[in-house]
Amino acid sequence: MPKVKVSGKGTTLPTGVQGDVLYNNGTLWTNLGAGTSGQFLQTLGAAANPQWATVATTYSRSCTLTVAASNSLDIVNADYVCDGVADEVQINAALNALPAAGGCVCLMEGTFTLAAAVTIPGNDITLSGTGKGTLLTTTANIVMIAATARSTIIIRNLHLEGTTASSHGIEFNDVTNSIIEGCEINETDGNCIYIHNGSNYNKINNNICNASESNNGIYLYEGANYNLVSNNSISNCTTNGMAGIKVDESSSTNYYNIIESNHIFSNYRGIIFNWDSEYSVISNNLVEENSNVGISIESGNSQYNSIVGNVVYKNTSIGMTILGLGCTCTGNTVFDNSGSGIRFEAFYGSCTGNSVNDNSDVGIYVGNGRGMTITGNSVYKNNNVGIHVLGDATNVTLSGNVCYDNSYHQIRVEISDYISVVGNNVSDSPANFDGIYLDNGSNDTVINGNICENNGRYGININNANCNRTLISGNNCVGNGTDAINDSGTDSQIFNNYED
Repeated sequence: MPKVKVSGKGTTLPTGVQGDVLYNNGTLWTNLGAGTSGQFLQTLGAAANPQWATVATTYSRSCTLTVAASNSLDIVNADYVCDGVADEVQINAALNALPAAGGCVCLMEGTFTLAAAVTIPGNDITLSGTGKGTLLTTTANIVMIAATARSTIIIRNLHLEGTTASSHGIEFNDVTNSIIEGCEINETDGNCIYIHNGSNYNKINNNICNASESNNGIYLYEGANYNLVSNNSISNCTTNGMAGIKVDESSSTNYYNIIESNHIFSNYRGIIFNWDSEYSVISNNLVEENSNVGISIESGNSQYNSIVGNVVYKNTSIGMTILGLGCTCTGNTVFDNSGSGIRFEAFYGSCTGNSVNDNSDVGIYVGNGRGMTITGNSVYKNNNVGIHVLGDATNVTLSGNVCYDNSYHQIRVEISDYISVVGNNVSDSPANFDGIYLDNGSNDTVINGNICENNGRYGININNANCNRTLISGNNCVGNGTDAINDSGTDSQIFNNYED
């Protein structure tokens, strides 16, 4: 509603202010309507001596409008006042009252009850609150805040509480160059934040997403590209198949999304790229105590994604799964997960400089790909093989890795061809296990320049005749329990090794 300045006593009002409530220095004046010539009565004055006011000027804020909840502390200075029922009516009225060039609607502290969506009507609009104190609630099956085909909008500092009946918390549909930041979104049945259908170049920062009942914390879907999802805290999205952050599509590839510095915990899965994704980065996230995989690039059609500097621990399955072409996994710390540490099946990809320890299965599993490099990793105290190459892997290089004190062999190669095991340090296998172990159907393997010491059985063990044309040279094999090298293979060449 417009504000007015009042002075003196009088009976005349300018056109356009009838029906309003006026405030003057904290005093409430009420329009008595046409029956009294539009005069304003000072309702807080003495009953026997009511006061009247003449309107001197009218004014209204066009670029910043405020909306008070029914229980806000100061409704006097608000442009719109809600009554606690279908409060989206007043909020949407304020948004629609902004000029075409855009502006800001500020929701004051208090509780706003929604029966339908708050809808962003144009571009260059900011909808903001006071933080946790600005609470939007609903019991209806609605999207709480929705924007479609918009750009350069900002939604910030709002607290949304849905129910098992509500839909998404905040939805961007074909929205570009926009921001969602500083919001807390709890207990939605849909996704807490849903970005889809060509929503590009958006920033989703510093939000808290908790307890999406049937969906994801933050969901990028169907051609959502160039988005930055950073510094969010996401938890308790526990429905089977859902995740703290999920990137997915059905017909359009998602690409160039950055998922960084988020805390993802106590969800069904942590961070999932469920289908074709390209040139995206997952970096510096803390992913812990999810009831399935921590981080997963799940599609073999994914290309050139980077997983860098994440801490992934205590997930109740594999720490990280990485499939696709040309993907890189660098500098991650992966420990104490209930499955393998890292499952890496990225054609022509690299797994470099990771620390992988104390996982309940294999440290690093390499399979079903070619041209991969597994380099400079520290792999120790895992409850199975340290690094296991298996499953028709070809032209794989294992170099410069340190593998020790894993519960089985430190490096195991089987059913794989043209594997190079070069310059690794493998030690401290338990009794009956080896430093480097070649098994069933591993052909044309090169084992060169490794240090294999203090292993329970052999430093290097070619286990059976189905291992063909193995070259073993320049290795230092000392202090192993049974012998330095065992050759049960076919057409092996063994020379220039140091054996005690």
